[in-house]
Amino acid sequence: MRFAFCKVSLSPLRSEAKDQSECCSQIFFAEPVLIISENEKWVKIETFLDKYVGWSDASHFETLSNEEFEVLCKTTKQLIESRIIEVQTPWGKQDVYQGTLLPLELGKKVWKIGKYSFSLLNKNKSYANWENFATSYLNVPYLWGGKSAFGIDCSAFVQIVFRFRKINLPRDAYQQAEYGNSIPFENHQKGDVAFFNNEEGRIIHVGILLDKNHIIHASSWVKIDSFDQNGIFSNEKNKYTHFLSDIKRM
Repeated sequence: MRFAFCKVSLSPLRSEAKDQSECCSQIFFAEPVLIISENEKWVKIETFLDKYVGWSDASHFETLSNEEFEVLCKTTKQLIESRIIEVQTPWGKQDVYQGTLLPLELGKKVWKIGKYSFSLLNKNKSYANWENFATSYLNVPYLWGGKSAFGIDCSAFVQIVFRFRKINLPRDAYQQAEYGNSIPFENHQKGDVAFFNNEEGRIIHVGILLDKNHIIHASSWVKIDSFDQNGIFSNEKNKYTHFLSDIKRM
């Protein structure tokens, strides 16, 4: 097994080693990964932060030694809160997107990954609280497997907002549902996470409660809808679209 980091702004993670395969997630710039296997074009990787496995373009990654990988994983991370930040890299200027975790101490502008040096070219916007950060994603389109401010799915949205809150959650909704403590409906509060199931009882959706009666979630786009003991009531469709399974406090 070898180690690497993502050198591009956002690398698609696919379920199979081919361009036509579905995008099951995305890898942010500077994100550390383990290379499980590889061929000329593709690498099968496992992400370090959430242990997600898939195939990505081999040219999107730079390899690291064991020691360099350990340093990257242990380095304090700064969440990019701005929609776009420009970074100077050894291969030129590059955009970095909201939700990226840079191995960069707060207030610093220069860092290294292995033998490569990087620097911020503009200031990272910061938000006063997680609600402001979460609502900055409003109207971002839904994208299956997406993790950026240009397309995101429901569980990635929850994962990134909780990274702002210094909590690292798994990638998918059903995995996130295994974390935290279940809360009775009458005791739920702002910041709790609500999970929703289908007719077979499988967790298929997740969102974050903004208050007792409203939830922010990614469904068609990131939006705020009404919430009650039955589930999510769509303000646009005038009907329930997701049915409540559980509420967790992380």
